Amino acid sequence: MKNLLLYSIFIFLITSCSSPKKEDTKDNSKDTTSEHTDTNPTPEKEHPKKKKETNKEVDSTYYYDPSISILSGTLKEEEFYGPPGYGESPDKDSKEKQYILYLDNPINVKREKQSDTYFEAKNKQEKITLIPSNSTSTFKHKIGKSIKVKGKLFPAETGHHHTDVLLGDAQLVK
Repeated sequence: MKNLLLYSIFIFLITSCSSPKKEDTKDNSKDTTSEHTDTNPTPEKEHPKKKKETNKEVDSTYYYDPSISILSGTLKEEEFYGPPGYGESPDKDSKEKQYILYLDNPINVKREKQSDTYFEAKNKQEKITLIPSNSTSTFKHKIGKSIKVKGKLFPAETGHHHTDVLLGDAQLVK
């Protein structure tokens, strides 16, 4: 019995040490891009036997306004509680509908190095609120579909903002 217990512990240790870490197994292919000037100074060399599809790997870091970002994901329209209590008094609170983009891949957002504004970096953002540049009708017809949008990222500032990061002046990209 004692030997069986030791053998089980030994097998557990071997399998836990030899199994790949979560970071090593994640899918690094990204369909999101950002139009910023910072680039990774030491890009990783592609393994010669990897398929060309992996060339789409892009840095998942994006920058707040004034940078223009292009993001892709699935568009949903969600309803949130608004004023006066933002959910604390549901019977009295108004309801706000917003377009939420569920990103294909999580992103990190930070301020530009030369920017004089201070915005807190936000990591692993999986969804963002879209603030349309003009007509919302273009988004209304894309609910439930995979889309690409461009605009300027900014952090949540008021009770009307229901995600940590928002995309202002959002426009569909073809």
